[in-house]
Amino acid sequence: ARIDFTGTPRHEWLDELRQHLSATSIRRTNLIEVSYRSRSPRSAEAVVAAIIESYMNFTAQHHKDVSIELVETLESERQELEQQLTKTQRSLLVMKRRVRDFNNKDDPEIVHPTLQQAIAYHDSLLETRKERIQLESTLAAIHSAIERKADLRQHLITVEPTVGRELV
Repeated sequence: ARIDFTGTPRHEWLDELRQHLSATSIRRTNLIEVSYRSRSPRSAEAVVAAIIESYMNFTAQHHKDVSIELVETLESERQELEQQLTKTQRSLLVMKRRVRDFNNKDDPEIVHPTLQQAIAYHDSLLETRKERIQLESTLAAIHSAIERKADLRQHLITVEPTVGRELV
């Protein structure tokens, strides 16, 4: 590539490189066409190869960073949910102890209807919270994908059961 900088002061090499370099996105694809005009085909090939390698390294690191951030966020949410679940289980245990007199003393398998309803509400609450957390995680992933201008199709498939096929 130095053949293209002959007679050019070193501090102007970057400008010279930019003048000979072009990158264009191919419409309706995820492809980028990179070209470099040079006096030497080997120099042009070396410059394009170096730029592509640099771009691949950058995107790999960026995706790695985003993935690590997402894993950390999900792990934090999991720990919070685990704490909430433990607290809720303790509350349920306390309630079960308080309403012990609702149980049929002769047959411990028979549970008072009020207690059955409270347990059903509790189970429903836990399921709703779990679903909310999954949707929040999906939302965070969608926001991240939008910021990165990534393909959203995989995320749309995830949310289709919730928002409906019409919106997707």
